[in-house]
Amino acid sequence: MKVTRRNFLRSSATAVAFSSGLLASLPNVALGNGESSTATGLRVLSNLNMEDFSSKIGSTFNIRSSNGNLARVSLISIEELKHKTGPNGSALVGFSLLFMGSKNISPKQDNYLVSHEKLGNFPLFLTSVMHGRKNAIPCYEAVINRIVRP
Repeated sequence: MKVTRRNFLRSSATAVAFSSGLLASLPNVALGNGESSTATGLRVLSNLNMEDFSSKIGSTFNIRSSNGNLARVSLISIEELKHKTGPNGSALVGFSLLFMGSKNISPKQDNYLVSHEKLGNFPLFLTSVMHGRKNAIPCYEAVINRIVRP
């Protein structure tokens, strides 16, 4: 197989997911093409960038936990993360996604299968932020980092 940037990113995303236990904690549904929904989701996520999410600010995302619970959240902001270039010329690029829930849901920090009508289904690790404020609406953050080789 020819080594391309796309193949490298796919392989890297899968390796990171396996090492973090992501695949074991997400719903895994066999698809008709012999591939699992989680593997397909990792491929979808590896092709999404900050611009893809930027146009979805204000839209609704569904998040499903490993036990099947479903919650709806809205993407409220995206922030580009600043990184330094490594000694070999590679660089980390990244961005964070901030979602707002509602007071009647409170997903815990965990891996979730996220779905959006335009972006598709993909796994994300979400953590609760802004907790501790009295009467605060719960918010959840996902951070996406990628290595870019020169």
